[in-house]
Amino acid sequence: MQQIYQTLLALTILGQLYGCSIPSARPDSHGSISSYSVPKGEGGGDEMIYCFYYSKRIWELGNLIHENQLTLEKAHEVIKNSLGAKGAAEDISDINKLSSGEYKTPEQMAGTRFFRCEKTLKLPIEDRHLAITQSCFGLLKLPRYIDGARSHGKSADEIKIALQASNSRALHRLLETVVHDVFETANPDQLNALKQKIFLSCIVAGGSPRVSQPLPKEAP
Repeated sequence: MQQIYQTLLALTILGQLYGCSIPSARPDSHGSISSYSVPKGEGGGDEMIYCFYYSKRIWELGNLIHENQLTLEKAHEVIKNSLGAKGAAEDISDINKLSSGEYKTPEQMAGTRFFRCEKTLKLPIEDRHLAITQSCFGLLKLPRYIDGARSHGKSADEIKIALQASNSRALHRLLETVVHDVFETANPDQLNALKQKIFLSCIVAGGSPRVSQPLPKEAP
């Protein structure tokens, strides 16, 4: 029963990430970096937000695979059914590199993809920003964990206590704030907006401290 629940949850998340459309109505560039017009000058806020969601979808997908909630084959199927030929090729290339071990974590994969997107859309970046983007995707594991625990019936106080027990006192204020903010969200759109805010704030701050989740036996 638990496996069935996890599969249904994974498919729901994929639907939120990739959506669905009529195959014949999708251009080859749908979902691809080439679907976004490259700025004539330097890129700005709009380009950064596009790069975030372009990278976040593959980060979410990579986490589902790492957690054994989704097979690589099913991931390929969803990607091909949701994106144009170019977009699907980009997502499949990245997810295959994660599966093969070329990318060690979903955060490394998504951070590299975000950095690549930033270069393409002419955002003012430096080599040091690659590590920053990877650490900021690492920070997003926090709201993802909190939302998962909430969906399993854990209260805000239970989650806060478990997280604080797994992290240094210096991070307790951050943990308390994110727990509160996640519990203020009422639907996937609000949660995505919160993740965007957390990620972009992390970028501006120059990266994130490493936040540990509770041990598996404590997790939902």
